[in-house]
Amino acid sequence: MSKVVCRVKRRGGGSGGKDSRNIPISLVVAIAAAKVNKPVRLMLDRDDDMVVTGTRHPFLGRYKVGFTETGKLTALEMDLYSNAGCTMDLSFSVMGRAMFHATNSYKIDGPLRVKGHVCKTNLPSNTAFRGFGGPQGMIMAENW
Repeated sequence: MSKVVCRVKRRGGGSGGKDSRNIPISLVVAIAAAKVNKPVRLMLDRDDDMVVTGTRHPFLGRYKVGFTETGKLTALEMDLYSNAGCTMDLSFSVMGRAMFHATNSYKIDGPLRVKGHVCKTNLPSNTAFRGFGGPQGMIMAENW
């Protein structure tokens, strides 16, 4: 293990699935390097990278909102559902952030309830992706 050296050209700011979904790529490179006893380089194009590292969680939001006649927000009840795919990955952290951002920049003076549901499906896994759940939560607020 002390002879393993990894050099990463760049990761970018939105690391997303590169944090938690790097094992398939790491395994391929490690096996190839051991087989040929030389350094091995693997560089994916963007399309392949997106397939391997996952994409943003699709969300469904169901909500009830209370308003006064003047448009002041008085209550919110919301259920958020995310498609985690076939593995947990970072889905619970993404949901937590979506719930935290569920009111966006709006002030609600009355009762507020937001419930998050992470749904396991038979589809490929989704992961953290630019905003880590924040955009999904905020877009729900813009819908109501």
